[in-house]
Amino acid sequence: MPPSFESRAATTQNLREEVTDNHRLYCCPASLDQCPAQGYAVLDDVLCPSTADALRAEIVALKDSHRLHKNSTHLVQDGKTQLLEKEHILEAELTLDTAIQEAAPLCADLAADRTLAIMLSLLAPQLSLGSQAAKLQYNCGGGGCFPLHFDSDESLDARKVTAIFYLNPGWTADQGGALRLFPFPAQQVDILPAHNRLVLFSTARMLHRVMPSQAEGRVCITVWLTHNRSNVSHPQGHPGGPSGTTTHCNSPLQLECHLTLPTLRDWAVWNNLHRSLGHRPLAHHGSEGSSAPDAESSVQLLMAPHVRKHACKYVYRDEWAASLRESHPPSEARDAALEKHWQEFLGWKDQDFRGLIYHVIASAVPQLEK
Repeated sequence: MPPSFESRAATTQNLREEVTDNHRLYCCPASLDQCPAQGYAVLDDVLCPSTADALRAEIVALKDSHRLHKNSTHLVQDGKTQLLEKEHILEAELTLDTAIQEAAPLCADLAADRTLAIMLSLLAPQLSLGSQAAKLQYNCGGGGCFPLHFDSDESLDARKVTAIFYLNPGWTADQGGALRLFPFPAQQVDILPAHNRLVLFSTARMLHRVMPSQAEGRVCITVWLTHNRSNVSHPQGHPGGPSGTTTHCNSPLQLECHLTLPTLRDWAVWNNLHRSLGHRPLAHHGSEGSSAPDAESSVQLLMAPHVRKHACKYVYRDEWAASLRESHPPSEARDAALEKHWQEFLGWKDQDFRGLIYHVIASAVPQLEK
């Protein structure tokens, strides 16, 4: 017999209390010390066991009642969008679908809870987290996985933090399905999707993928926490910017403007770019007018957010292509995605922006590998 409205409401209220209490536990500064150094955090036992079990049960019930749909990668080329269905990955948009919210009230309550955003904003005020959105996911096994990707583009999207709640009792490494993070230039790390585990990382700056799952029933809830744009401070010369102040801007939009200058190979432009990132002037070890910075300066430039994203795609280009093949069945759309992937690297030595990336990687990566 299904639970009554009153019992379901009471269970939901219990979840709210548990979520609030446990968020206070896992959002304490000590539990997030790993974030600045590693770029991610792994937190276990974030909810009481009965709550984690109930959340999983709701998602499994949605799958069994055929309420989930296939996940797809959106490929945009020549102004047209093609959908690449992923094999064995089912999902539901929790935030936008009221029917799903009604069918999974505990998941909806977790997704709507603001405690995590509030605590992260207190610990890291620059995040200033506002709204949030959530998605439910069920992996049917059979090699179901995700290709390498960033969750968002910060020049277009205000999402800042990805929070993934894993709900998989007894999950073992031989079942696959690990979350693989690429905290470049550090080595990649595989994280088991263990039951009652929360993983936090940067939505726009952490390259990641999901490894093929050999077992059915890999379940998770992903919550994206969004930057509150109303609290953004503007640099000097922009609306709202204070007068008489000096601002070092790490905006990817401003960085991209610098990178597309036709005089990019000129040494003075390298220095101006570095100063705009808040770095010291580049050390010059070549002949006058040379465009070759030293290795340390190359590494600094390589870590600039927008440059780093392109560097990641270059460094992991082979695994990126392999992950596209693993995540999608053979199709013309998949072939087009792979062709687009490899086309990005043609002529990198000759183009201004991409030539810069190639040039920086060539001098920086040997040092990073030491």
